[in-house]
Amino acid sequence: METKDWTDALGLALQHPVLIVAAVVIFCAAFGVAWWLRGHWAKATIEALRERLEFVREQLAVVKPQLADAEEKVAAQEKEIGQLRASGARTQRLEQSTYEIRRALDSVTASTSAIDATLSIPNVVRAHSKPSATKRSD
Repeated sequence: METKDWTDALGLALQHPVLIVAAVVIFCAAFGVAWWLRGHWAKATIEALRERLEFVREQLAVVKPQLADAEEKVAAQEKEIGQLRASGARTQRLEQSTYEIRRALDSVTASTSAIDATLSIPNVVRAHSKPSATKRSD
């Protein structure tokens, strides 16, 4: 726009102050719609995060008993190795497989411990989103 256009628009606004009021109302309405959309999208994001969190909790609940069973089996196998060593039998292959199983179990234990620690933090979803004043009215 050229300078003449700006001066014409300013002159028109000064002659008709209702135009300024209309512009302010339109601006406020647009801002209100944008604010409402932000809140609507934030609620959808929070709900998706809660669903993912619940899914991870369910997976962890399934994995923990399996991990406990595997650790019991490894402990029994290590006990058997100890008994075989005491008797003088050759246990190299059994020791190698137990070592590999123990490494895999340690990895799974570390992973589940990290997940469990993360899930035990209170209000995990709130850590990923800002609290909303509109949430209290729900």
